[in-house]
Amino acid sequence: MSKRVIDKIDALIFEDEFPIYVNRVTESFTQLEHTHDFYEMTYVAEGRGTHYINGQAVPVSRGDLFWIPLGVSHVFRPAGASSRESLIVYNCIFQEEAMSMAEQAHTSSLFTFYRQLSGWRGIRAVDHAFASLFEALHREYTGSLDFGRLTVQCNWLMLLIQFKRALEQPSASAMQGVATTFDSMLLEIRNHPERDHTAEKAARSLQLGVRQLQRLFRERMDMGFKSYLQDVRIQQCCELLRTTELTVTEIHQAVGYQDAKHFHALFKRKTGKTPGAYRRSVRM
Repeated sequence: MSKRVIDKIDALIFEDEFPIYVNRVTESFTQLEHTHDFYEMTYVAEGRGTHYINGQAVPVSRGDLFWIPLGVSHVFRPAGASSRESLIVYNCIFQEEAMSMAEQAHTSSLFTFYRQLSGWRGIRAVDHAFASLFEALHREYTGSLDFGRLTVQCNWLMLLIQFKRALEQPSASAMQGVATTFDSMLLEIRNHPERDHTAEKAARSLQLGVRQLQRLFRERMDMGFKSYLQDVRIQQCCELLRTTELTVTEIHQAVGYQDAKHFHALFKRKTGKTPGAYRRSVRM
């Protein structure tokens, strides 16, 4: 992405040169995996799905909170296309300027911590402790109350402090961007969805039985092996529909589906649209 495009995006997001932006969005299959040149903290407020981040697939549900540094690619996907499977996320994004503006003697160590934090981080806040912070951030940012931006800055600082404390707790349920054998297997599926992936082959690669593999998928991904493979393939189809002129037939064959009828039914169930309708919607 060129600097000119990045500057244009920043101008649209950061109003009146205020270097903090907060929104609340319902995730869908139309959003593309992306990187950015600002920091982001994102909180899952409702629903469940998958956070594809830096080559890993992380199952998410209410209470999950992520720190995403500069240049890390990511995208959220809901569990399905129906309204009952909505995935609602708060995003608090901010520029380096926000830390520079707030940097004083008593905050220097806090910002040093985040600047030096390598890779993405995530925590699973089972008590939903961060929900009220993000709700207040969003309410103050989108409202017209007196001292709204000052309150946004105060809540933003509290968010950074509480997340740092949570990461440093020995008992914290933390997710980190560190590849494991299981993660490597997931990445192989994402990089080559067209290959003949089966639960049996995946189990052998991890030296597990098929039942053990399925149990591991349920624990780690909140879905079975087959559902994960379907999600990856449909996501790749969405990308090809958006970025190429390949026909629908060429696309579903490219990701490993030979049965057109089965593919069309699966695509509509996962995204809520036919492949043709999806292509039209993302090119409007």
